[in-house]
Amino acid sequence: MWFEKNSANSIQLTYIYPNPAQDCIAIQTQMNTENITADLIDSLGKVIKSSQILQGSTLSIIETDTLFNGIYFLKLSDSKNSKTFKVLVNK
Repeated sequence: MWFEKNSANSIQLTYIYPNPAQDCIAIQTQMNTENITADLIDSLGKVIKSSQILQGSTLSIIETDTLFNGIYFLKLSDSKNSKTFKVLVNK
């Protein structure tokens, strides 16, 4: 999956893998020009894990080994944009 953000200076792509996930979800960015917040949300809408991808960083890992199998939502947001993806945890 990818998240595309148009900004004045660049286009940013974020890759989310693997999906379905077993032990972790990797969020990899290119040309990260500002901080990105990654929230993992359960089917009831509760944020159960959160991670920051800081400006200049290219990788963040969210561990899923303690989660139950099921469908979750990964919300990526910065100061101007947000995008939500469906992620399956299947161990």
